[in-house]
Amino acid sequence: MTAPRPVAPPGFTLTTPGDRYVIVRDADAHLLSRLMDMPIQALRELPDARSVSSGRAGPVHLPVPGATRRIFVRPYGHGGLLGPGRPPGFADPERAWTELAVNARACELDLPVFPLAGVTATRRMDGRWDMEAWSWWHGDSLTLSHCLPSLATETAARQALLGAVGHAIRRCHDAGLVHGDLNARNILVTRAPDAWRIALIDLDRAEFRPHLALSDRLGQVRRLYRSLAKEGILPGVVPAEDLPAFVRACAGSNLSDSDVRRFLAGCRLAVFWHALLWRLFGRRPAEHAAA
Repeated sequence: MTAPRPVAPPGFTLTTPGDRYVIVRDADAHLLSRLMDMPIQALRELPDARSVSSGRAGPVHLPVPGATRRIFVRPYGHGGLLGPGRPPGFADPERAWTELAVNARACELDLPVFPLAGVTATRRMDGRWDMEAWSWWHGDSLTLSHCLPSLATETAARQALLGAVGHAIRRCHDAGLVHGDLNARNILVTRAPDAWRIALIDLDRAEFRPHLALSDRLGQVRRLYRSLAKEGILPGVVPAEDLPAFVRACAGSNLSDSDVRRFLAGCRLAVFWHALLWRLFGRRPAEHAAA
């Protein structure tokens, strides 16, 4: 079955070398086109290609001839509890087209997301599809899960970072952007002299909605809380007294104290049941397994 021909977002160009689709940002095409024609297996074998430990699908970053920055290539994979048991590849490449479209719109709206340079998709011999998302390597940034432990004793800096993250999440939600997997490893932070710069990454399965109710916003924050707990950051690194301000920064300052207490109690309960489910299946959560 032939995949529907994608529509490249404004500022991107589609090419189709063989059984491969390549959509690349016009500004980057002269640097990336040759690399983007290559399958992920060949990219991993290039000189100075470096694997990234996190992520089940085996992301890699590598040098780009003629550029001072490296390029990061993230293969799409099946996540969650049942992910490892699913067959490799995807039935169609629609997931890559959708992520690129959502990312491009978020960048147009100047939301705090890390821009994609393009996506690639290759039809396999079995008819399924392998896909990759391409972005410039963020070597000067850390994920939230890696940055917070370094601030365990820096109360002011830690609270400023949490406030900046909350503000970034709320900006996305105000614009209708719902992240498909809002966790501590999908939030990049960069420490500047006078502020924290925040960028959400991996918009796979993200979407824009016309309106986000408070319950939708809190659901996203609950997911982030769960990932922080799985990383051991809650309660070990971020104390309980930091959390109410963070919840309000994410979801809105009109939440009462009792609302926040009930919400955080629900978060703790969700962490308990989620951890129990993983233990019943005899596996560790993905965040721990990738560390």
